[in-house]
Amino acid sequence: MGRFRDTRPAPRYLVKVVVGHHPGSAKRRILACVGFSASLCAGCSPENAIHRGEGDEYTRGELASANPDPQRAQLGRIHVLMQPNRDRLEPEPELQVQARFVEYRGVEEDFVRSRANLSRLEARLLSTGECVPSTSLRHDSEDDPYAGEEEPRELSFVDVGDIRLLIGEHERLIPMVLVPDILPYVSGVEYLHADDSALTPSVTPDGRTPVSLLIDGRRSTTVNAPQPIHLDEVKVDRGNLTLRWAPPGSSTDNLTLRLQAFRDGAPIGEEVLCAVPDSGQAELSDSDLRAAGLGTDTGQLLRVAAARIESGYTQIARFGAVELVVEMRTQSVVSLRP
Repeated sequence: MGRFRDTRPAPRYLVKVVVGHHPGSAKRRILACVGFSASLCAGCSPENAIHRGEGDEYTRGELASANPDPQRAQLGRIHVLMQPNRDRLEPEPELQVQARFVEYRGVEEDFVRSRANLSRLEARLLSTGECVPSTSLRHDSEDDPYAGEEEPRELSFVDVGDIRLLIGEHERLIPMVLVPDILPYVSGVEYLHADDSALTPSVTPDGRTPVSLLIDGRRSTTVNAPQPIHLDEVKVDRGNLTLRWAPPGSSTDNLTLRLQAFRDGAPIGEEVLCAVPDSGQAELSDSDLRAAGLGTDTGQLLRVAAARIESGYTQIARFGAVELVVEMRTQSVVSLRP
């Protein structure tokens, strides 16, 4: 149909996804009328293999091949965002968890990603050294492009069981909430959690912290989440931005920067996303930032958020290729005026 075709290039924590089935949860299953096929997160490679069970290793493609009905489509993601230091301009919870499991038919994948808030990760859409307005990476639209068409279509958010998050010994229930009926063919539930309490995870001897997701009380997959980022220096000089952080990451990885100017406490200009090598330092020119729409010329303050992500794939219930994303983010605010 071609309406939403995407032509764009596409502490260290230990994260465990725990999957399984509990007999008591069967009564609360939402029976979706649609099936699924593997169509998840273009740009991820088989190198992102993850472990499930006793030494069994799966890639996204191998998990997807378990799909019993390839004529239908599915998307699934669990996104864990950890930001131990609070943003003082627009405070957000230190821990946020979103989990969505979507089955659909009769609509295009990019439309589903937009409506289900499952857009491709911004970090994967940026090239090294690139700075763009964040709005250029989204397909937000209030219109229903399928209005008036008679072809059957469905978009269901599916209940896969009880989901709990473990950080060290601290357990948090990720509750289900109903998805608003914004369109006649959209229904179901999603999982959302926000926690303002301090993140004080225990650290293992190798410097990592175990973070586990339990679904119906059973354990499964493990991925290594990123190291936390400490912004040691954030300096603006004549519009040019200089950053230094520790520890540096892999020389082949990028650090994602999210920049927003503020005036009188309110955002001004575009929110700008940049990808820089995770080398421990970066310099961004005033001309590049202004070209992307950053409001440094009229703003008073600049918020800089830096993030690393790690991800992998697993099987949860009948979803053959669910993506687990763990993001570690830190913020700093500097003045744009002498």
